[in-house]
Amino acid sequence: MNVAVIGAGWAGLSAAHTLKQAGCAVTVYESGHQPGGRARTVQSPNLSNPVDNGQHILLGAYTATLALMQSCGVDAAKHFHREPLYLGTPNNTFRLRLPRFPGGRAGMLFGLLDALGLSWQSKYHLARALYQLERTHWKISPDTPTLNQWLRNQKQTPAACKYFWHPLCLAALNTHPDEADAQIMANVLKDSLGNPDKGATDVLIANDLLASLWPTQVCRSLNLHLSTPIRRMTRSKDGFCLNDRYEHAAVILATPAHRAKKLLADLPKCNDGTALHTQLSAFEHRPIATLWIELTQPWESLPARPMLMLEDDPKRHAYGQWLFNHAHIKGSRNPHLLAMVTSDASALGSLPREKAVHYLLNQLANETDHACPMPTIRGHTLVIEKRATFAATPNLSRPANQTPWRGLWLAGDWTDTGYPAVLEGAVRSGLAAAKQLLAGQVQSRL
Repeated sequence: MNVAVIGAGWAGLSAAHTLKQAGCAVTVYESGHQPGGRARTVQSPNLSNPVDNGQHILLGAYTATLALMQSCGVDAAKHFHREPLYLGTPNNTFRLRLPRFPGGRAGMLFGLLDALGLSWQSKYHLARALYQLERTHWKISPDTPTLNQWLRNQKQTPAACKYFWHPLCLAALNTHPDEADAQIMANVLKDSLGNPDKGATDVLIANDLLASLWPTQVCRSLNLHLSTPIRRMTRSKDGFCLNDRYEHAAVILATPAHRAKKLLADLPKCNDGTALHTQLSAFEHRPIATLWIELTQPWESLPARPMLMLEDDPKRHAYGQWLFNHAHIKGSRNPHLLAMVTSDASALGSLPREKAVHYLLNQLANETDHACPMPTIRGHTLVIEKRATFAATPNLSRPANQTPWRGLWLAGDWTDTGYPAVLEGAVRSGLAAAKQLLAGQVQSRL
């Protein structure tokens, strides 16, 4: 079968790789000049080497992504720094580290016993909330749709919210707990903190550019058309016609939701198509900001952790939420790098860039003033992805992979994966779309 995949992000490439392995003739169309989607490479004249467009992380529970990498011949042990989940501030005001074994609730209990910055009351109610989630099979009542409503019902203390729930919610859902879907958060917790498998809660941080890992491997075997935006998709006698030029029997549409909506506009009208259009129109987006800082030498005097929590407070112009220190990332291609990440950068993105950088650097200095002085900054660049993720709000109707038009499937982290807008969700969606297409091809032969 001659299949087109529109979009060379993680969803599109995972779909294309699966179809290629199944023997399909696959053509991938990408509007940008490089693959990777929202995990692409950025060149900055202020830095000595390219960087990712954001500081991405994986979890040990990201089974689909890790299996895909393995199928591409990528040794995760070689290309990723891996360690048990550690949440801690630079000055050790708060610290929670989970053991690699045991996993699941038992591992969380061990971590809480040793945690700093939480009272015994906070630890008790936090452990009890996770136990209640496990008892209800990680299902949250529709009566408490937002995470903050659920946290109030669970009697979570201000300290537990500040140091545990809110940071995890922003990191996973890129949505403030006041408006974040509690059930999606529970889905993430189920596969990580609720997963008894060894290493499920481990954090994996690439020591090289993400695009140099499996996307590069996959693209070598694909018919990839870069800098080729698809602006029009119509029905043809044998399938679909793209840009009034490219004919394909089937299509997997793996673009962002707003672009998918535009491409569907020229297809035959139908009731289900109208409903899908409504779904695609409902997405709101959230920006993610990453301030990349290159130092003259590695900053080894900070706590020996690759990822530290920052205490964000926009009211006092403290917008950074995470600090990644590449001096403590095993095998890092550039140990001189720091990355300050703002998972929901709505407030930061509204500022002039010079002022935003000033505030971030000032926050970094304030929160690390106990350590040895930061080495001299050689250069920095601020990357703001305005449409990095969708807002994971309650009652958001997300489309399935299958569409009303025979031969057309959707793929993307915004489809109904049960996950928020994370790379694992994109991969799972791409795999599901490809498998449904192949299943339909088999069915048509019977």
